[in-house]
Amino acid sequence: MEWEDFIAVLKSTEGESVLDLRDRAVIRFPFDTGCRAGGLCGLQVDNVDLERHRAVVTEKGGKVRLVFFREETTQALAAWLAVCPQDRGPWLFVSFKGKYEWPIISGVYHMLKRRGEEARCTGPALPGPIC
Repeated sequence: MEWEDFIAVLKSTEGESVLDLRDRAVIRFPFDTGCRAGGLCGLQVDNVDLERHRAVVTEKGGKVRLVFFREETTQALAAWLAVCPQDRGPWLFVSFKGKYEWPIISGVYHMLKRRGEEARCTGPALPGPIC
């Protein structure tokens, strides 16, 4: 993926709707941390420390690791937490299909594909290990 495509996908989330705020955080987090989709989907609110710009991620094979993120990602996560459903359970990110549910990996891929199409990208919507 070209850097310009990534920026275009990120710009597609510049609105203030609940989905824009969620998607912005979902796109920024793996970009900064290098985590995979499974680690992103399994991320729980209690595992995120916005003050220290870090999170504990559990990924493939139960591997647990500490990841760090930049201020822009901290801001995106804080904006999402300010509007996310309070009855979402322990999960940081939720699917809005029906009742708020733990997001599945295919849901992340569908969101990235949709955002990539909106941004008129020709390649994958996100560089790195998530895709």
